[in-house]
Amino acid sequence: MKQQNKSILIAGGAGFIGRHLCAKLLQGNVHKVICIDNLSTGSIENIKEFLNNPRFVFLEHDITIRFDIEDDISEIYNFACPASPIQYQKDPIHTFVTSVIGSLRLLKMARKKAQELCLHLQVRYMGIL
Repeated sequence: MKQQNKSILIAGGAGFIGRHLCAKLLQGNVHKVICIDNLSTGSIENIKEFLNNPRFVFLEHDITIRFDIEDDISEIYNFACPASPIQYQKDPIHTFVTSVIGSLRLLKMARKKAQELCLHLQVRYMGIL
């Protein structure tokens, strides 16, 4: 698939890392960037500069709840999980559910639609580090 035909989904796209990835992709020849974020730790302020860009779509949604994207997706990036200890300790159950169920939903979508998936996990809240 040519770069200019790619539609890329970024879960957690309104967060720090996701926002910068959106910016980088929109500078290139990507056809569409679809940002999905429930804004629990991300901010609309982080992505407001992209909202008028016709190649940018924002969906306010929690990836732990079933959803579908009608576009053909070339790549999926998952940054949808609180990263700082202060944030993920506020609601550790939802943090865990976001990581497990949210990631599972994206994996299923990738299996159906995407050619590539980048899964980013914060291991600290799982007690691993």
